[in-house]
Amino acid sequence: MRFYISSAKLTAEEFVHAPRTHWAIEIKLHWNVDTAFNEDLSRFRRENSAENMAMVRHTAMNLLTNEKTFKASMRKKLKKANRNVEYIKKVHIGRDLS
Repeated sequence: MRFYISSAKLTAEEFVHAPRTHWAIEIKLHWNVDTAFNEDLSRFRRENSAENMAMVRHTAMNLLTNEKTFKASMRKKLKKANRNVEYIKKVHIGRDLS
């Protein structure tokens, strides 16, 4: 049995699906970050370093997700951005510079 506190005005049907929807998003985000950035292997432990790196990873993931000219996995986009100066400029600016 689980108890939830919420101010949302939901029907019973909507309420049943709300936690599942939330966790589906969380799991998808974690899986993407872990597979592309190996976040589970991260050794950042000092002060706010783990939170800071998580923010950097999420920002990088959002920028790479928004870049649509190179259709590939997050891991491949990350590798291309690491090796190609023009591609990383395109990712940062959000459009081709030519």
